[in-house]
Order: sequence, then C-alpha cells, then structure tokens
Amino acid sequence: MLILTGCRSSYEAHTEIDHRVMSAWREISPKEFPAPVTTPYDNDYHARALYLQGYEQGLKDGILALRTDRWHIGDVIYESEDGRIIGEGWRAAGLKLLDRNEIIISNIVSEINSELENDQ
Repeated sequence: MLILTGCRSSYEAHTEIDHRVMSAWREISPKEFPAPVTTPYDNDYHARALYLQGYEQGLKDGILALRTDRWHIGDVIYESEDGRIIGEGWRAAGLKLLDRNEIIISNIVSEINSELENDQ
C-alpha cells in the first residue's frame, strides 16, 4: 500500500492563465507521453513492470490534476520495495508532465502578452 502525505489548498481564485492551462490540458492525451523505453529496472522484469505501472498511473493522476487545477505536492511513504518502485515510476511521469506544463504556461503568457499589445 502507498500512503501519500501532503496538502491541497481549497483556494479557488483562478486567473486567466489558470483557466487557459486547464483548457490546454483537456486537449492533451496520456498517449502523448509514451512509457520510457528504458527504466532503472531493465534487468529485472518484475521491477520494470512495477515502474511502468507507476508511470502509467502517474500520467493518469497528473493529467487529471492539471485539467482540474488540483495539483498536489506531497511524498509517498513506502510500505514495501514494490511500492517504492511504483512510486519512482509515478514521480517520473509527474516530472514529464511538469516539463510540458512549463512549456504550456510559457506559450500562454506569450499569447496574453500579444493580446495586451494588440489592445493598446
């Protein structure tokens, strides 16, 4: 069993950027983030499968969170070696999503700046 600790804010004041980011994520499919070709566990079939399972779940959880602005920060307390490996895959997926999120936000800020310039 995995236990996730952390916090989530109930603050609901969204900016224009927040709404555009959530909208962008609604158009993104988990298929755009293929499973890694290599993992830290390529020499162990069972551990590799667990890592990839965690990666897939991390994508699903992360994309849902980004679509609804329910991203959370926390850590996992591992009760087993299998859980630790699943958690590594989950975090790897989260990092991929955060990399994409940075690009999305940068593009949206550029769009908003262009809109503001055109309004002047």
